Amino acid sequence: MFGGEGVLQIGVCDDRSNDIGELRDAMSRVTGELSIDTRVDYYQSGEELLEVVRSGERYGLLVLDIYMSGMDGVETARRARELMPEVQLAFLTMSREFAADAFELNAIHYVIKPVTEEKLRVLFERYFERTRVPVKLFGIQAGTREYQFPLHRIEKIQSSNKGVAVYLDGESEPHRVPATFISVEQQLEGEPFLRISRGLLVNMDYILSMDRYVCRLQDGTEALVSRRERSDIRRKYYDYLFGKLELRR
Repeated sequence: MFGGEGVLQIGVCDDRSNDIGELRDAMSRVTGELSIDTRVDYYQSGEELLEVVRSGERYGLLVLDIYMSGMDGVETARRARELMPEVQLAFLTMSREFAADAFELNAIHYVIKPVTEEKLRVLFERYFERTRVPVKLFGIQAGTREYQFPLHRIEKIQSSNKGVAVYLDGESEPHRVPATFISVEQQLEGEPFLRISRGLLVNMDYILSMDRYVCRLQDGTEALVSRRERSDIRRKYYDYLFGKLELRR
């Protein structure tokens, strides 16, 4: 379930402190990397989780260790779903063969321990596929690392010292990525981005207005339109707007 301002509320239950610590670190890195707004609560028993749910707490996603002392993850999931019919379930397990008891609950994923960032990325992909909340990720390769951002949340990308600055909707500070502006522009070919001036790419969905000289964005900032390419830039923007109108008919 999404809470205030579209925050995905996640409940995690595992009776092993070390495993929870590793999962907490990986979850923090992945949700930050994917720019998913989350609130994650951690529990060390199914009984503790269910007590909180019975008191009125609601989650969009539960991540449960299958084998815990006391109430196991499968029984916890069954009881939680009685209270939250729409909740999505994922299970943590040491082996796929131990996941058989949970198949009937139609879980979105079975995460084999140890939990890694890659496994959590797959978990979130499956969550958004199941809940029909499409998130198209844009990846910028910089050396051996790939920086990923939800494409629909990128307002603009600007050339900066030794890389690019990626501005996301709802965040005041940009994400710094050590990649060349030209390489990023090439990767965005075919997406709704427009180069307004040298070193500035703008997501056309975030343009408030554009006249002959100035492009105004929804975040309140303005950018001068390249004088040399002014006509071409305005034509591309208006073509995009007309294209969106055609799709709505």
